[in-house]
Amino acid sequence: MLLKEERTLSSTNYKYYTCFGQTTQQHIVDTLLAYNSELQESYRFYQNLLHALKTKNYTQFRNTLQETSFEYHNLMKVSQRTLNYHLEEGHIETAFLYNYSNGPLEGSNNKVKNIKRTAYGFISFNSFRNRLVLSLKMKPKNKKRRPIE
Repeated sequence: MLLKEERTLSSTNYKYYTCFGQTTQQHIVDTLLAYNSELQESYRFYQNLLHALKTKNYTQFRNTLQETSFEYHNLMKVSQRTLNYHLEEGHIETAFLYNYSNGPLEGSNNKVKNIKRTAYGFISFNSFRNRLVLSLKMKPKNKKRRPIE
């Protein structure tokens, strides 16, 4: 589950929440953040990164990563270390500059691998190919079949 962007939290729409009663989303977040300074720090870090991604502001993203240091929160340390590694490699900057993604291609490759893994029972390659065509919603090629002699 992803946290909502801070700007989209409702501060006027009252709803009933099981643990909090009749209140707003903003009040719940404020209440929870008041309990722990580490949680506040992590929440700020996440919101700053999320804002930088939404606005495609690479400088803000880089500065947030480099200026924030976590003393105790291991999960955030690991996340920050991973993002810093990819920041140094230039992968993140490229993602900010271009609107292209290989996500759809990776998804198709994963689907093909899963079908291939379960395809040991297929009698022929044509059966396997037909299964791929159906799963990937591709248009099958019209091949002229040779008559059986």
